[in-house]
Amino acid sequence: LTTLIQGGKRFSGGSRPPEDTKYSPKNTEQHYGLKWRTSVSQDTKVKDRIETDVRWQRIVLNDLENIPLGLVVGWCSLLSARSVEAHAVLMIGFTLGRCLHTVFYSNALQPHRAIAWFVGVGSVIGLAVNGLLGFFK
Repeated sequence: LTTLIQGGKRFSGGSRPPEDTKYSPKNTEQHYGLKWRTSVSQDTKVKDRIETDVRWQRIVLNDLENIPLGLVVGWCSLLSARSVEAHAVLMIGFTLGRCLHTVFYSNALQPHRAIAWFVGVGSVIGLAVNGLLGFFK
């Protein structure tokens, strides 16, 4: 879902390849976001579109940094979880933390974004500890 949203934001920010201009919903010139005239770069709407584009790029990159590790730790710790109930709660915490992080990041809400990120990371750490405790039990 986030990559689909990011794709749309890239069109509006003009950061798609030039050959994609003809596919742009509003026929916005595409130039990888590199070709800006001074008058255009002073336009508030253009700056907002570029900021939104970059914001969604960072959301996707943050997801790519955190979700795979969280899933691997979650799956591995499931095999040796000391407490199945704790595992379930921590997986829900991880999922909620990541979903809320995306919502808060896309709406520029800080410190909410940081708190959601810490909930996700804290849940992954908890999953690892729960798995290790079960393994060495």
